[in-house]
Amino acid sequence: MIIRPLTMSDHPAVFLLEKQNLTGPWTQTMVKGELTNQHSLGFLALAFNRPCGFILARLVADEGEIIRFGVASEQRRQGIGSSLLHALLDELLKRRAGQCFLEVRVGNIPALKLYDTMGFTRAGLRKGYYQHPDEDGLILKKDLSAGRPRPGAPDENNSRFGYQRQTPFTSC
Repeated sequence: MIIRPLTMSDHPAVFLLEKQNLTGPWTQTMVKGELTNQHSLGFLALAFNRPCGFILARLVADEGEIIRFGVASEQRRQGIGSSLLHALLDELLKRRAGQCFLEVRVGNIPALKLYDTMGFTRAGLRKGYYQHPDEDGLILKKDLSAGRPRPGAPDENNSRFGYQRQTPFTSC
């Protein structure tokens, strides 16, 4: 697997991954617009020279915000998401970001598990934030001042976000 910075020429691959793997995918125009935004940064994962995941964020002042993140459904649970997240957090550190934020569906247990192991903590709740299906959104935050993220959980049985670690894996 190769993780590399996103470029404008990646917009068709990002759009296709969005369309195939995310609810409420962005349009090609939205993807192109974000890739040309001076505050945007992101990475593309390639497996066997084929795009299999991406992460897109913004950095304004000292705050990063993950705005889009997707991995091809048939390639999940292979470390692609964590590799993309590590690459992004490392880049945010290089650019002197102090914090990173994101929003995630409360029912997206696989994503919550990933963010938990990467040291994100709950910063808030947005009632009814997501549609199709309607669902609340959790706002998560990672303090980057301590350096590179290290896997680790707050305790053996419970996450920072309220799910039980014994919960069976569910798809995104």
